[in-house]
Amino acid sequence: MSEDLAAQLAAVAAFMGSTRQGVVKGFILNGLKDYYIVREAEKRFAE
Repeated sequence: MSEDLAAQLAAVAAFMGSTRQGVVKGFILNGLKDYYIVREAEKRFAE
Protein backbone atom coordinates (compact mmCIF):
# COMPACT_ATOMS: atom_id res chain seq x y z
CA MET A 1 0.00 0.00 0.00
CA SER A 2 1.42 3.33 -1.05
CA GLU A 3 1.83 6.19 1.41
CA ASP A 4 -0.49 8.30 -0.74
CA LEU A 5 -3.28 5.72 -0.47
CA ALA A 6 -2.69 5.38 3.27
CA ALA A 7 -2.93 9.15 3.65
CA GLN A 8 -6.16 9.20 1.64
CA LEU A 9 -7.64 6.44 3.78
CA ALA A 10 -6.63 8.30 6.94
CA ALA A 11 -8.28 11.46 5.63
CA VAL A 12 -11.43 9.55 4.69
CA ALA A 13 -11.48 7.87 8.10
CA ALA A 14 -11.22 11.23 9.86
CA PHE A 15 -13.88 12.76 7.60
CA MET A 16 -16.33 9.89 8.09
CA GLY A 17 -15.99 9.95 11.87
CA SER A 18 -13.48 7.11 12.01
CA THR A 19 -16.12 4.39 11.83
CA ARG A 20 -15.15 1.22 9.99
CA GLN A 21 -18.35 1.36 7.92
CA GLY A 22 -17.57 4.96 7.01
CA VAL A 23 -14.07 4.03 5.88
CA VAL A 24 -15.39 1.23 3.67
CA LYS A 25 -18.07 3.50 2.22
CA GLY A 26 -15.55 6.24 1.48
CA PHE A 27 -13.13 3.72 -0.03
CA ILE A 28 -15.84 2.35 -2.33
CA LEU A 29 -16.96 5.84 -3.40
CA ASN A 30 -13.37 6.87 -4.14
CA GLY A 31 -12.85 3.64 -6.09
CA LEU A 32 -15.96 4.27 -8.20
CA LYS A 33 -14.92 7.86 -8.85
CA ASP A 34 -11.44 6.76 -9.96
CA TYR A 35 -12.98 4.04 -12.14
CA TYR A 36 -15.19 6.52 -13.98
CA ILE A 37 -12.30 8.98 -14.41
CA VAL A 38 -10.22 6.21 -16.01
CA ARG A 39 -13.14 5.14 -18.22
CA GLU A 40 -13.64 8.72 -19.44
CA ALA A 41 -9.91 9.12 -20.11
CA GLU A 42 -9.86 5.88 -22.13
CA LYS A 43 -12.84 7.07 -24.20
CA ARG A 44 -11.07 10.34 -25.01
CA PHE A 45 -7.87 8.55 -26.04
CA ALA A 46 -9.84 6.11 -28.19
CA GLU A 47 -11.38 8.89 -30.27
